[in-house]
Amino acid sequence: MRRRGLALLFSLTLTWAVIGGCSPSGTISHSPVKPSPSAASSTLASTRDQSISGGKTLELPSGGVSVKAGHSLTLRWTADGNLQCVILSSKEYEQYKSFRQSGKQSGTPSAEYSQGTVTKYVQTDDTFYAVLINNATTGTSVNLSQATLTEQ
Repeated sequence: MRRRGLALLFSLTLTWAVIGGCSPSGTISHSPVKPSPSAASSTLASTRDQSISGGKTLELPSGGVSVKAGHSLTLRWTADGNLQCVILSSKEYEQYKSFRQSGKQSGTPSAEYSQGTVTKYVQTDDTFYAVLINNATTGTSVNLSQATLTEQ
């Protein structure tokens, strides 16, 4: 009886994961987010009506932003096509740039969505980069309606 219950739970979890993975929008959390209900949110950078060509990226803001430990960063976007959106620490960003320049990709690519939210909890003071990536083939542009990076 216990095995049957575990099998049913596994089946429901798998079904939920498959259905959730097909969603046209998503929420991705890179590290544990410690909610801070009393902290106000401030906008660090935003952009509207940008075209990102196939194989190209957009940094928000260009050059990154310094953030203190204990805060969280949230990137929200809406586009007419799928983008891979990440928030990277300075070390992760340098690794990302090296792999991009070599024509390779590091690790498993994250999901791509036309709209969504990515949140990263900042554990140490650092410079962070919000990167919106159009992994489509060259020539296929994605029109970014809006993207906003906030700190809480």
